[in-house]
Amino acid sequence: MAFQYCRGVGAVLLNKRRRFVLLVAVMLLGVLVPAGGAAAVSFTNRTTADGLGNNSVRGVYVVGSTVYAATNGGLSISTDSGATFTNRTTSDGLGTNALQGVYVVGSTVYAATNGGLSISTDSGATFTNRTTSDGLGDNDVQGVYVVGSTVYAPTKVGLSISTDSGATFTNRTTSQGLGNNYVAGVYAVGSNVYAATLGGLGVSTDGGATFTNRTTSDGLGNNVVFGVYAAGSTVYAATNGGLSISTDSGATFTNRTTSDGLGVNGVRGVYVDGSNVYAATRTGGLSISTDGGATFTNYTTSDGLGSNTTKNAYAVGGNVYAATLGGLSTGTISSGGGGGGAGAGGGSARAVPQVVSVDLDLEAAELPASWSQSSILGSWRQLPASADVVGVGENAGKNFLGVATREDFPVAIAQRQVDNGWGVYEIYDADGRLASVFIPAGKSLHLTAVPRLHAIWSQ
Repeated sequence: MAFQYCRGVGAVLLNKRRRFVLLVAVMLLGVLVPAGGAAAVSFTNRTTADGLGNNSVRGVYVVGSTVYAATNGGLSISTDSGATFTNRTTSDGLGTNALQGVYVVGSTVYAATNGGLSISTDSGATFTNRTTSDGLGDNDVQGVYVVGSTVYAPTKVGLSISTDSGATFTNRTTSQGLGNNYVAGVYAVGSNVYAATLGGLGVSTDGGATFTNRTTSDGLGNNVVFGVYAAGSTVYAATNGGLSISTDSGATFTNRTTSDGLGVNGVRGVYVDGSNVYAATRTGGLSISTDGGATFTNYTTSDGLGSNTTKNAYAVGGNVYAATLGGLSTGTISSGGGGGGAGAGGGSARAVPQVVSVDLDLEAAELPASWSQSSILGSWRQLPASADVVGVGENAGKNFLGVATREDFPVAIAQRQVDNGWGVYEIYDADGRLASVFIPAGKSLHLTAVPRLHAIWSQ
């Protein structure tokens, strides 16, 4: 069975030096799924009856069992996988109760509001608000994306970038090459920054200092771009005329429309999870592709969505979260057997669960007492946190940093990622092929059957 890679990494560890075997595929912000096959999802909708601040949900972010929903009535936070919510408002420091997006890094929560970018360092309990006085182009912030200490805030008057964790901002506009000053979304991969504007997709290769604007002449479905997602050199642009996909870092695009299964051509947001692509459409529901965006199956209120007007989506471990104007809709995606293009409910019969051993690449004395080895193939597990692993022998006094697909992964890079909370790190060879990946301790594991992982310890 072929697998495709995107922001997550599949791995099977067979460490000859030690007694334990780990059969896992590792996910940080993505998931590995077999190529081909059709998505099958039914949704459960959460509303104000479940604690949401408002049924109009504009954005969603998920970390483990904690779900953050950006609503028109505050930031709603769930610690039970979206079953119930506690709502945060201006009384907790938010700029306004109308939110457009949310992003989370560890205990730091960034809330894009219509009155500024609100930042919490205590997991969303209290917020400090940043405004134009701190350098934002406009107080109406359309979204937020964070990489380390760099914060990108798309506003109605430019893309505002902070290099000091959101304390101060420098604003980028058409003067730096953006197609329009109204920036609706942003995504960054290394020094490549992609800005979704109402006049095209701005592509920067220098960290957002300058931009080259891409338009319909480069294959975009429409020059009005509402959202963007990038995985390596593949860029997905949610446009008012379809979902446009580039495989050359945003130089040229191929456009997907209703003829490829989208609910409508107006796409408001996009999220990618391995080969699964989620297109939130303006009035047609949530369109899901399991073949990298070649074809889509569409889901609507008849499948449990709160509304056919979807603003964005998030997916982790096969769980799908759709931000709709009628609530936060949650479901679990499954992949049908055989070729793509089948409708919901299609595919082969469910296989009998296969129990496998999930033994970490650690000595017995290093394993947390709570670690259970037995799991079902296809299920998701979580690596122990660094604090839960105590090194013995040659690892005595060292910190368990995480795992990597190569035993010789540079410890200095792994340490840097952990120290800065930056998460996964990918190394490519001279031909642009993925050579190795590091994943920090505490991240989730998807049991499958793909390459190797190795424990990485501090020096």
